[in-house]
Amino acid sequence: MDDVSRLILLQDLRDEREKHAGATEFFHAIKDSSERFVLRWLKLAKTKKTRKARILELAELSARGEKLNPEYALELLFRA
Repeated sequence: MDDVSRLILLQDLRDEREKHAGATEFFHAIKDSSERFVLRWLKLAKTKKTRKARILELAELSARGEKLNPEYALELLFRA
């Protein structure tokens, strides 16, 4: 997960953020540690369907000026 450590954004995440007004600006404003958490959460998606759903959720949250709740994200990871 070297790309996560270097905060390299996935193209599909960048594309989805651009569809939601304010999402890109909000995402750039969050702390690096929060961004790493989000990127790890995306990388750990086991299927394309899950990854796509997570990306959409992140874009929608960012557009509303909200961060991903770590407890919620961890719950989803361990539910599967």
